[in-house]
Amino acid sequence: VGHSGEERRDMVFTLPWETAAAGGGDIRGQWAWQKVYHLIGEHIRTRDASVLDKVRALAAQYGLAVPYLSR
Repeated sequence: VGHSGEERRDMVFTLPWETAAAGGGDIRGQWAWQKVYHLIGEHIRTRDASVLDKVRALAAQYGLAVPYLSR
């Protein structure tokens, strides 16, 4: 997703699922870390304390050790 001039653009590629490589269990952990980074960025921008609750819940669900969030 991005912009080209004043227009917003989204690049979507249709690929057959049958030819996709199988993913391992690490995909879940990588997704969770990316979501945590996104939420931390959201907290920095908004200073909304409820976002940290979302980070804590996600960290607990996926067994992530997130610095500065222990209670």
